[in-house]
Amino acid sequence: MIVPILRSILLGALIGWVAGLITGNAKRGFLRNWLVGFIGSAVGGFIAEKLSISGGKLTEFAISVLGGCIVLFVAHLLVKK
Repeated sequence: MIVPILRSILLGALIGWVAGLITGNAKRGFLRNWLVGFIGSAVGGFIAEKLSISGGKLTEFAISVLGGCIVLFVAHLLVKK
């Protein structure tokens, strides 16, 4: 039971980190990376469902990273100084 939870936490952090690398916003800690990955996965999943995109684990990872990039982009617009 604990292994799937740990896997999800680590995968969320990885998704957030990759999204940060793509958007040029990689200097965040583990918790922020995880949060971006978690929210990005939800956003990406929502978009993929609306566009009827499905696939294997690699496709799901790419969709989650895309969602993370969208989250970071929107966050950047909201806190733009």
